[in-house]
Amino acid sequence: MLGSDSPDFNANNFELTAVESRFPFQFATSAYETDFAALVNASNSAWFFLLKQGGFPGPPFTNRHSEPLLKEIQSNGKFKTVPFNFTFPDGGQIQVFRNLWPGSLVFQGQFLYEDPPRGFSCLAHFGGTVCLEDFSFCTAGDSVRVRFRWRDLKKLDLEYLCFGHILNAEGRVLGFLDHRILSGDPPMTSWRPGSVAIEELRFRLPSGETSKPLKLRFGLYHQPTGERLKAERSGSLDGNGLTVTDQGTAVMASHSTE
Repeated sequence: MLGSDSPDFNANNFELTAVESRFPFQFATSAYETDFAALVNASNSAWFFLLKQGGFPGPPFTNRHSEPLLKEIQSNGKFKTVPFNFTFPDGGQIQVFRNLWPGSLVFQGQFLYEDPPRGFSCLAHFGGTVCLEDFSFCTAGDSVRVRFRWRDLKKLDLEYLCFGHILNAEGRVLGFLDHRILSGDPPMTSWRPGSVAIEELRFRLPSGETSKPLKLRFGLYHQPTGERLKAERSGSLDGNGLTVTDQGTAVMASHSTE
């Protein structure tokens, strides 16, 4: 999340650079949110908060809540300042805050080393290595609930993370569900073919968004390189609200209401 917005330092420019470099990053800005509680919630779900100070030809466009938001980030214990020494050509400098506990998530899960298929079906598979066997995405009260059931198809040589972006009808990011599957316990490199990981994640939505249409874009990626596993549809993918997107590197789902 960007804490300031200008013609050169804005979420769209960062997003274009990430797409060009094939980095699995999603960018948002704090500049246009009017609800402070929603702003805090959105920042708490971001992995990093970036703030450029100085160097602008004129004052950057910042949110009227920018100062209390910065104080919240500096004092809530979730964020840690990242040593980062970089000066822009215009003389501005950037502050980087890393979120130690990204996301307003409630998480629970279960791992089965060898689970016999029960009417085995694969909604989608990623890189031919991991199958999405079951999935749901719904709103429940003031939160969204996401359930994944992953099945290992073959021995994994690399560790992958799941990225998840909650989007509103306009495509604006409301929150992130990026996480290690089962918090890395056990790590994916120790999985055996047939192993199953079952996850349930709950994310508290900003106020005013619970009754609106939502989408979830998700997939798997290798964090050191940023490379996403290719997402491919299977026969059972048709008709259940899931589509392949982002040039075949992610799956998009529409939510339902409990």
